[in-house]
Amino acid sequence: MRPPHGYFLRMLFIPLVAAVVTACNPITPATNAPPTANLSANHSANHSANLGISGNATQQASSSNISNTTSNSNHELPGLSLDWPYFGNNLWQDRFSPNEQLNGASAQKLRTAFRVTLPDSTGGNESYPIEVHGVLYVTTRNADVIALNATTGAVRWTYRAPKSSVPLPHINRGVAVSNGKVYVLTADDHLIALDATDGHMVFQVQAANPATGVFESMAPLVADGLVFVGSSGGDEGVRGFVEAFSASTGAKLWQFDTVPPRGQGWLPATGKHGGGAVWTTPTYDTATHSLYFGTGNPSPDYYGVSRPGPNPYTDSVVRLNATSGALTYARQEVSHDLWDYDVASPPILFTVHHQQVVGEAGKDGEWYEWYAASGKPFTAPVAFVKISHTPPTAQGVEEWPGPNGGANYGPSAYDPLTHQVFVAGINGPETLYASPTGHAQHTIDLGTAQNPGPVKDWHGTITAIDVRTGHIDWQVDTPTPPIGGVTVSAGGIVWYGEANGTLTGRSTKNGTMIWQQNLKAPIGSAPILYQQLGHTYLCVVTGGATSLRTLFPYTGPAQLIGFRLS
Repeated sequence: MRPPHGYFLRMLFIPLVAAVVTACNPITPATNAPPTANLSANHSANHSANLGISGNATQQASSSNISNTTSNSNHELPGLSLDWPYFGNNLWQDRFSPNEQLNGASAQKLRTAFRVTLPDSTGGNESYPIEVHGVLYVTTRNADVIALNATTGAVRWTYRAPKSSVPLPHINRGVAVSNGKVYVLTADDHLIALDATDGHMVFQVQAANPATGVFESMAPLVADGLVFVGSSGGDEGVRGFVEAFSASTGAKLWQFDTVPPRGQGWLPATGKHGGGAVWTTPTYDTATHSLYFGTGNPSPDYYGVSRPGPNPYTDSVVRLNATSGALTYARQEVSHDLWDYDVASPPILFTVHHQQVVGEAGKDGEWYEWYAASGKPFTAPVAFVKISHTPPTAQGVEEWPGPNGGANYGPSAYDPLTHQVFVAGINGPETLYASPTGHAQHTIDLGTAQNPGPVKDWHGTITAIDVRTGHIDWQVDTPTPPIGGVTVSAGGIVWYGEANGTLTGRSTKNGTMIWQQNLKAPIGSAPILYQQLGHTYLCVVTGGATSLRTLFPYTGPAQLIGFRLS
């Protein structure tokens, strides 16, 4: 895969190539569901544990609707904080806010509260802001960290990350905050812990060797005293992995490799091939101390003759024991991938009839669900964009979705009030070419080339799926790709931004547009909601996705924009 993210879309015409292989079999609905013990015992803990930031106590929602729903239904809400303290608002990564103030009746009262231009921000920005006790944290593409007042946008402090001497892609998707520290990953593989009060460095450790081609793009995850870090660079032939570090000292505790050593298993000894990158923030369950994450494609991307078989652990949702790093299971979405169909967006945990389920929207254009305990399929996959693909050839084959399509790195969102998941899809074709090719370390390992279709063919979808049945409740088309993903709230609105700069809110019930504003710059991440001093805020970062810059060019600065419900 290219960084979820087709960071490499600019490399449109590389020497041609060619391929063969098998595609994954469709998953059928499961029967005889296994029970999941204590699936909800620590659901609230997955939202607000161990933040430890100075300031007001974590705000709690007290809405009668939410309270009634919690006590009278067969699902559990993922904590009731009105902050946004994690990448996905909680450790289950469902991007659900219990905020009801912002709804269909009140949305027209949103007014711009602040607009902050981010430093060194030209070239795109995919940062997902978080908010903890009145402080907003956001990053630049160079891994600079900025802490701001969440009501005014006033900068409290800025940390400028050292510039790397190694030429690596610069994509940064945010920070993690826990126990008075702010954690960020740099492109050249440093895990840095900052003091949340003033931004001074507490420690830094080398998570990987950038000389091998490994770089970092994800926002790290902190849970139960551990910091979880993944790896980017699978498209250059880097071997993927996940690591765990002590959140207090930075000591490395374990590493899980997603592909075998070169010359073992399916990975050939010759060439610098690899894959199985872990592009985005993992998901965590405190009740079982389990870590869930997605893995990228094998390489060479489009030529599979040199990597026979299903290439296990690539294009998969993987569950590990978070304490030891031991594998529980891996569920592959695409077997022997020839299309760069990474599992790039974060998995989501949710409950259905007291059963814990893990779901994920793939770049192959399908939504998947499994029982979290066993990994057995829960529903059949659900297509949310156009799907038409066959093995690439030396002459080239037009594939739908292309490698930047389906659900890219942008997260989906789950609403426990409606049992719906909302998926941001990218409809766009790319012609892929495959034939034998050489590959040197630090170079792209596509095997061999790709060419995106015209920009007029690139648009998107927002799809609402009932997770209990796999039924599509509604779907709307978007004029341009909503690559940054979605956010949903108890106010009955699903929020997303597009490559054309529009920020939109739609009804969770039927997809009707409730609110929209053109922010004049492409959006490469999803908005967040939080409440401070009795007011609700909607906040988003503009700047656009690195992978779409060829199709949707933008040379202006990135901005952090906050709206307040008056």
